[in-house]
Amino acid sequence: MAITHAFTSGIADGGDTTLVRPVDWNAEHVGLKVIRKTADEAVNNSATLQNDDHLLFAIAANEVWEANFVLDILGGATATTDIKFAMTIPTGCTMVWGGVFSRAGGTTTLELGLCQTTSGAQLFCDLEFASERRIMKLWGIFVNGATAGNVQLQWAQRVAVVEDTTIKANSCIIAHQLA
Repeated sequence: MAITHAFTSGIADGGDTTLVRPVDWNAEHVGLKVIRKTADEAVNNSATLQNDDHLLFAIAANEVWEANFVLDILGGATATTDIKFAMTIPTGCTMVWGGVFSRAGGTTTLELGLCQTTSGAQLFCDLEFASERRIMKLWGIFVNGATAGNVQLQWAQRVAVVEDTTIKANSCIIAHQLA
């Protein structure tokens, strides 16, 4: 006996049980945002923080969000390039954030870097790594005030060197609304 299920979304027509990704996944999952970096992005010879082309999300007034940033990073040829991060947030928003990253020199030791709670536009946090490919995780809690706006990842080389530091495609943000 065949068992059939009726679903209003997420299932292809004709009784096929293959899941189909919704056209606007974030719109259909209020309180959860998934943002994927769709292309590599490189910085060369610049220690000036710049907005990431893809890794940002909007928060409304008086919302509270928890966000995880998973970053696939390719360093330059020398260890001096490293990388630094900042977040921009709406006026009146406060945040506490930090990161986990592998220690320079290729060891398997992980380090935890906790940045401070702040309000205002930027918070700087240097997370150093050797000149190789690394996975880094940043996360934070963002408590917004009366002004809606974006939580925006910024990054740059820690020391400007004429070589690429790259955040690779498929790096992502997974954010959950807490209130």
